[in-house]
Amino acid sequence: IPAYNAAKYLAATIESALAQTLPAAQVLVVDDGSTDDTAAIVDRLTAGDGRLRLIRQPNGGVAAARNAAIAASRGEFLAPLDADDVWDARKLEQQVARMRECGPATGLVYCWWISIDPTGRVLDRSPSWEVEGAALSQLLEVNFTGNSSVPLFRRQAVADLGGYDASL
Repeated sequence: IPAYNAAKYLAATIESALAQTLPAAQVLVVDDGSTDDTAAIVDRLTAGDGRLRLIRQPNGGVAAARNAAIAASRGEFLAPLDADDVWDARKLEQQVARMRECGPATGLVYCWWISIDPTGRVLDRSPSWEVEGAALSQLLEVNFTGNSSVPLFRRQAVADLGGYDASL
């Protein structure tokens, strides 16, 4: 979870990651030079769950924060989560099952998404995409993943690509 001045929504975001039916091995929050209570929120929640860890760094942008989390993480899969997003409780369970079902050549699985306002009211829903296989050309035409909190990546696929481009 890259977090820059994310105090407003961060607790709900972290709680949604920790409440997965397939428990996350780690939830890493990278405080990217925040000047608000971002670090204090993570510190408070860390006391209740050893899977949660805070990484602090000077502000370098979201890509640099994601790369810092990847470098500090362990495990076969990576699930990015933006600091103002929440996951459905079964997201990781369903995506990990699908990734394993598809085999080691699969580098990414995705899910549909719902856009909500701060009160939880639904504003928009993704189309019911069913894109499978070698999907690069389709992804170049339309972003069926929707946003950065949607995909689950195989760690090796991210490593093969060199992580996120911090110059962007």
